Amino acid sequence: MFLTLLQETLQITAPIFLVVISGYGLRHLGLLDDHFISMGSRLVFNFTLPILLFISIATKPLTYGVTLTSALVGVVVTLLIWGLMEMVSRWLVHPRSDRGVVAMCSFRSNLGIVGLAYCFNAYGETGVAAVAMYLALVTTVYNVASVITLSRKQANVTSIRLTLKSISRNPLIIAIVISLLWSVVNLPVPSVLNATGNYFAAMTLPLALLCAGGSLSLKAFKNNVGKVWLATFAKLVLTPLITFLLGYMVGLRGMHLELIVLMSCAPTAAASYAMARAMGSNDKLAASIVAITTLISFATAAIIISLLRISALV
Repeated sequence: MFLTLLQETLQITAPIFLVVISGYGLRHLGLLDDHFISMGSRLVFNFTLPILLFISIATKPLTYGVTLTSALVGVVVTLLIWGLMEMVSRWLVHPRSDRGVVAMCSFRSNLGIVGLAYCFNAYGETGVAAVAMYLALVTTVYNVASVITLSRKQANVTSIRLTLKSISRNPLIIAIVISLLWSVVNLPVPSVLNATGNYFAAMTLPLALLCAGGSLSLKAFKNNVGKVWLATFAKLVLTPLITFLLGYMVGLRGMHLELIVLMSCAPTAAASYAMARAMGSNDKLAASIVAITTLISFATAAIIISLLRISALV
């Protein structure tokens, strides 16, 4: 029974893993380069992913009470993992300057690419629409919390204000807000625009996953083994477990519970590397955590969802 369910859930995660590995392989074969990965990632973030979100949300009826509850669960879990890893890092992570990187990489998931890909493979556009509010609220918390934890005692009102300003200009947040309003007003999407949007939406996840695979780096892994595995355990085991428990406690069941667990199973966001580098933290440690969590999250996600399904808990 378990093996049958595991095979079913691997159909959700394995294709994503194979595309990511393809990106990694193509990079080393010279068929992808830094310029392609950079421009492809920008295209996804600024154009095709917002279109995917709009098409998925604006054309689907939403149960706002359930989606808001799901989003709030994600926010609370993020804050819990952040606080826990800040405390654990004081004892287990040295030097002190690496503690913020470990904490951030433990709570910051790749929701916009891998998380959405999991949800899309499991429930199609309905799944993407159901986690839109989750994506918007949790991403906002990620950005603010990341600035605070990387700045350590030097965090100030100005840096947080700049972060909030950046969030307000985030194409994904803007697309989610517009599409939610569109759905509330119940406006139809013209068939020509819907068909055109579907073309762009269809290219989003394959391109994003190829670029994610092409950007993976394990160069500094051997120098940070303990710290990498600590963050990986928190990200891929502890976070999904707490997400499930809290979601179940507040009454989420079925698709909505499974979707937030899938989102929580996503690996550390690639943006963690960029933010660590921009703020003068250990970016090589962040890159190693991103790589390891990305490479094994597909297996851990499949196992976790299989266990929940066989226990009839989702």
